[in-house]
Amino acid sequence: MYLNKIRGFLTFIKMNFMLRGNALYRLFFYIFYQILSKSPIRNIKIIRNFLKMEMKRIYRGRINGMKLFFRFEDIGVLRDIFIDKIYYVRELEVCKSIVDAGAHIGAFSLFILSINPNIKKIICIEPEEDNFKILTKNLKDIDNIQVELLRIALSNKRYLGKLYLKESSVAHTLEEKLKDSNTTKYEIVIVDKLDNIINGNVDVVKIDVEGYENKVIDGMKSIIKLYKPKLIIEAGHFKNEKQIIIKKLKKIGYNCKVLKRKEPIIYAFNTQFY
Repeated sequence: MYLNKIRGFLTFIKMNFMLRGNALYRLFFYIFYQILSKSPIRNIKIIRNFLKMEMKRIYRGRINGMKLFFRFEDIGVLRDIFIDKIYYVRELEVCKSIVDAGAHIGAFSLFILSINPNIKKIICIEPEEDNFKILTKNLKDIDNIQVELLRIALSNKRYLGKLYLKESSVAHTLEEKLKDSNTTKYEIVIVDKLDNIINGNVDVVKIDVEGYENKVIDGMKSIIKLYKPKLIIEAGHFKNEKQIIIKKLKKIGYNCKVLKRKEPIIYAFNTQFY
C-alpha cells in the first residue's frame, strides 16, 4: 500500500504538472488524499465528498512532451501508460494506424504520438460520457494525423446496451458480472462490432474494455482476416480469461506473448506476416 503511495507521488513529480490555481494547494491535496484514502476517516461524508469532487476536477498537464487534460483520479492510468509502459511493444514505434478500443481519456493514443513519428491514423473508441469529453479535449486538435473519436462500446454485434458505471473511471463495463453490487448507475450506449466501424487497413488494435475483450475479438473477424493487425489485449478481468483469449487467437493463426506487466497483457501477431 505504501509503495503504491510513493510511486503515485513520484509520478506526480515526473509528470511536471501545469496546474490551474495554487500549485502548492493541489500538491497538498494529492498528499492529503493518499493519506486518507485508506484510512477509517474516509467514512466521514464531508471529507469523502470533498475528495471525490477534487478527483473529478479537470486539469491541464504535460507528460513526455505531450499536453493533456486529466483528473487526479487519472494519475494511475498516466503512470501505467507513460512511465510503466504497460502496453509498449516495438511495433508501436513504427505502425501507421491504430485502434484504441477502450480509449478512456486518450492516454494510450497520446503515448503513441510521443514515440511514433510515422503514425498517420488513430481511431479512439470510448463509450462513457465524461471520459469521452476529456478524450475529445486531448485529441481534437492533433495536426497532420487523421483522428476519429467514436463514442460507442464494442462487442460482437450491434445493439443498445447498458454501460455500468463504477467509481473508477477506468472500470465502466458492459459486463453485468463486473458491475458494482452497491450501485445501479448506468448509461445507455450504442454497442457495435469493429467490423462495422473500421474501413481500411489497421496495423495495431489495443483492446481494454473491462471484460468484453473476448467479444470484441469475435466482432472483428473480417478485420483480422483482411489486415492481420497486431493485437494488444488486457486480459485480467476474469479467471482463465487470458487462456481463453490465447486459445481463440491461436486457432486463427496468431502467435501470442504475455507481456510481463502488473496485469496480464497479451501481445498477439499473425505468424504469416510477422
